[in-house]
Amino acid sequence: MPERNAAIDLWRVVAIFGIVVIHAEPFMRLEGGWHTLGLFLDAISRFAVPFFFLTSGYLFAGKILLSDSPKAYYRKYASKLLKLYFIWQALYLLYDAATLQISGYHTYRQALADFQAMGLSDLVKIPVGLLYYGLYSSGYHLWFLTSLVACIAVIYHCHRRGWIKRLLAVSAVLHVVGIIGESYLGGFPRDFMARDALFFGLFYTTSGFALFRYREIVATAFAWPRSRFLWLIAGSALTQYAERTWLTVSGDYSFATAIGCGGLFLMLMRFPDWGRHSVLSRMGRRSVGIYLVHLLFLNAARLTLESLRMEEAADTLLWSLLLAPAVFLLSYAAAVSGSAMNGLSFRYAKKTRRRAAT
Repeated sequence: MPERNAAIDLWRVVAIFGIVVIHAEPFMRLEGGWHTLGLFLDAISRFAVPFFFLTSGYLFAGKILLSDSPKAYYRKYASKLLKLYFIWQALYLLYDAATLQISGYHTYRQALADFQAMGLSDLVKIPVGLLYYGLYSSGYHLWFLTSLVACIAVIYHCHRRGWIKRLLAVSAVLHVVGIIGESYLGGFPRDFMARDALFFGLFYTTSGFALFRYREIVATAFAWPRSRFLWLIAGSALTQYAERTWLTVSGDYSFATAIGCGGLFLMLMRFPDWGRHSVLSRMGRRSVGIYLVHLLFLNAARLTLESLRMEEAADTLLWSLLLAPAVFLLSYAAAVSGSAMNGLSFRYAKKTRRRAAT
């Protein structure tokens, strides 16, 4: 197995902070230059979710292609993702029920309203909304987990049949359709969302898988200096900001997102030792835990303001400056604590089995 790519770990922490920024929406409720800053931060943070799909596909390929039992690894990985989804979806549903009982506050009301406006029948839309689109709870971000399960299932079976290149082409076409329909034309079919496994996640996850599989060819084709990658990434980020600000692109993602995220990942493949042994690289290894828990802290902060009837505090500069960093640090601390507890429980169970065996 190739040495761990430290640069990916480094940018994991940047990406997960970007996701916290997207959900915290700093400066968006302010006016003037601060509001412009909020729009800019939101635009440049949009690389984060595609980046995690790319990373997942890349690391999945590393395990599948170099494993002695790829089928066993695939089943174990998919099972782990599904367990995470159901456990955390249950936690968020319990949180929603508790907050609704205590204060009548619906943390999931906007997502619920959006999905209720879709044209599918209630019998279909509820399980689809919960399992596929991640709606009906304040843990709406968990859609990533079920989408990733669907993506790796398709990739694994296509890989077994030697269809990865075909899958990459098909997923690229689907992504183009989704981007044009939702972001540029604003006329995507009302029963679908382009931010899903089919029109979004599959392209990036398959791209990550292909980047690992053909890494020698990629390394030769993109033997660029770091500065060239950085110019490409910066240009793509500014393009996406300009599209959303002046060209009225309505969706969260555009073609500039794919170009910038692809350029970033190619740079990380080119310079894998970037950030090795750094604190940020070590923090990046906790990105999954941060991702899972951060909305609990974010929703709790907003609920606290509403309960105290201090909603106007959310319109202050201080709130915009502190909310995202505070949620990120609390989520990191929770992820570290959770990992430590899991480690202790695993060692305790192992000792218990040894004693029982003797």
